[in-house]
Amino acid sequence: TPYKIDPKGWYISEKLDGVRSMWIPGCNMFASRSMKEYFIPNWFKELMPDKCMLDGEFYNKTLNFQRLSGVIRRKQIINKIFINFTYNVFDIPLEELVNKTYTDRLKILKHVVKVCNTKWPMIRNKYADLNLPKRSPLRIVPQYVIKDFNYAYKFYKKIIKRNGEGVILRLPNS
Repeated sequence: TPYKIDPKGWYISEKLDGVRSMWIPGCNMFASRSMKEYFIPNWFKELMPDKCMLDGEFYNKTLNFQRLSGVIRRKQIINKIFINFTYNVFDIPLEELVNKTYTDRLKILKHVVKVCNTKWPMIRNKYADLNLPKRSPLRIVPQYVIKDFNYAYKFYKKIIKRNGEGVILRLPNS
């Protein structure tokens, strides 16, 4: 391996070209890390957990970062633009989980997302006039365990080949 640290056993995931956002349930809002509110439709917010903060990115494969960022900062919400948005989560920053490993938090995050996504059919029905997508826009960024350096490098090359932004590595015990 050409690096000082062997990434075997670490998590690897695609780095999305989206806008980082925190779901803050107590305020019923999405916000930047500096707490600037993002303007997201109510149907999207209804999908989110009532008690768990989430850390993720808004993403739309047809919009670049600049356009995506402009849409979520605009106070006038245009529902049809948000129909192709996804909120891709990668962590659950709860105070009671601060001493848990990323692996432990990931298990909890998967459970929270699964429970939230059970609400999606009811939300779609409630907002039937908007023609919301069949699949829930709340997603987990897939995390893969690195088998060896070549696995990580091939994963990275595959992302770059299809014009992706890059990869993120996470230490499982972090």
